[in-house]
Amino acid sequence: MSKKTELPHLSRRALLQGMLGGAATYALWPIRPLLAQDAAGHRFVACFLDGGWDVLLAGDPRDPAGSYEGIDLGLNLLAAEFADPFPVSMGGTEQLWGPTMRALQPHADLATFFRGINMNTVSHETAKSYSHTGRQPAGALARGDSIGTVAAAVHDNGTLLPNAAISIPSYNRAFDNRFSAIRMNDPREIRDLIGATQGALPEGVEDLLHKALEDAYSCVSPAYSGRLPEDELHISRDRIKRLQQQDVVARFDFNAETAEMDEIRALYPLDNGSGRATATAAQLLLTDLSAAVTTRVRGGYDTHGVEWANDQPQRLVEAFEAIGAMLTHLRNDDPSFERTTVLVYSEFARTPKINGDGGRDHWFADTMMVFGSTLKKGVFGASNEQDLGILALDPVTGRPDEGGIQLRPEHVMATLVQSLGGDPSPYREDPLTAWIEKELTP
Repeated sequence: MSKKTELPHLSRRALLQGMLGGAATYALWPIRPLLAQDAAGHRFVACFLDGGWDVLLAGDPRDPAGSYEGIDLGLNLLAAEFADPFPVSMGGTEQLWGPTMRALQPHADLATFFRGINMNTVSHETAKSYSHTGRQPAGALARGDSIGTVAAAVHDNGTLLPNAAISIPSYNRAFDNRFSAIRMNDPREIRDLIGATQGALPEGVEDLLHKALEDAYSCVSPAYSGRLPEDELHISRDRIKRLQQQDVVARFDFNAETAEMDEIRALYPLDNGSGRATATAAQLLLTDLSAAVTTRVRGGYDTHGVEWANDQPQRLVEAFEAIGAMLTHLRNDDPSFERTTVLVYSEFARTPKINGDGGRDHWFADTMMVFGSTLKKGVFGASNEQDLGILALDPVTGRPDEGGIQLRPEHVMATLVQSLGGDPSPYREDPLTAWIEKELTP
């Protein structure tokens, strides 16, 4: 009597790995498309700084030569290197950037900042759900789609992992399940996800799976105008076969002795989690594994005591150096970001006044940064010069106007999504159309 074969339990990850199968060695330098997709497919990265960043040190600084009634710059507490913001040209206008943002300076030509955004909360979990989705949550419960989900749904051209999320939650309320994010708790998990897995299933099970795939068909009416399930299956199987022909996991082995990894090690600060997160995000796009990636670049910004003076600026520098490296990397094959958009954001800001413990607390006037080609370059919005307060803004010029709007995450997301070719209506606010340079076609 033949021995009974016990079938393994197939978790979601194990099943995906079994489907991907093993990878064969292939020459991959210089970087080239993995799945030979249409180059028109737009790619998107959202970079989150977790904990509430200090915008006075970053995206909404003040000139130290000025005098401010409601703002403590804290210069006596900061190291000298963090005392002075610096000017950059944005859309032909000189703007100040915070002293922690030097690593982003080479990319000022791509930058659009939204300043004075009213987050309407100083609760971390509520503000995170709000900033990730651009929709006011129910308490801390997200009611919208993550911006990465929207970007993947609009621009995916058949990538294997259309939407990826690294160390961050992702939400999908309105789109097909294939646009739900593949989530990793750590960027290094991508190697387990796509690594070699030949022999992961017993040979008999492999044979049965292959036969089932060959025999697959649907009962969808021939009159159906969309793509048939068996056609989708064929496309997926073709992607997997092509994936197996290349050693894709090697594209994420940052310790490998290859020309590509030499360049990545020279570019990114891989000795910290910020560098690993942004390098992984870039590789997911450059290998065409993903159309959209959302990553937590760094945490630790929720500083309330005297540690603020050291921790907040140093952690901002670490994050911006990693993001700056990623921008440089992605500009290698897309110098003007004609097919790339990068969002940089946090859940809210920190108070303009130093508290009794020598630090800053939670503040609602936030900033979001976008690097890309679809938006007008420059700064939309402002916070009150004297106290970092919320101002009414002209929706066309972005300058203070008593009869204008209060800028909210909905306005920013509606504007960004429309520029990417998506539907802004779920945000229930009019996009800032004067700030859309061009609209992409899905």
